Amino acid sequence: LGSAIMVHLFKTFFARARPQDVIEFGGTMEFTPAWQVASMCERNCSFPSGEAASAAAFLSVLVFVPNAYRKYVAALLVPLSMIVALNRVVLGAHFLSDVVLGWSLVCSLMLWLYAKMGLNIGG
Repeated sequence: LGSAIMVHLFKTFFARARPQDVIEFGGTMEFTPAWQVASMCERNCSFPSGEAASAAAFLSVLVFVPNAYRKYVAALLVPLSMIVALNRVVLGAHFLSDVVLGWSLVCSLMLWLYAKMGLNIGG
């Protein structure tokens, strides 16, 4: 829920156009760097990637994995989550910065929440 709210707020605030909508890729909108308020789109904005955020949020299942197995499960899930997120760049739906920052923001949010909740994510 936290990742969905964060992504929606960021997309609404930054309003960055998707790659296919920018002039450099045949669209009509201007390219804007990540973190720069753009007002280039009204809906279906690019920054940050909701899919990348969801892929990162999926990693929250690691708190349910027993400590003895957590490193092994994380070794499988983290690369899978990154591949799912990076797939959005390959398909041309997002810039690399949209995906990397979407994934990183949610991971940071989860780590902060886990610490606040006193959950053991070390293992």
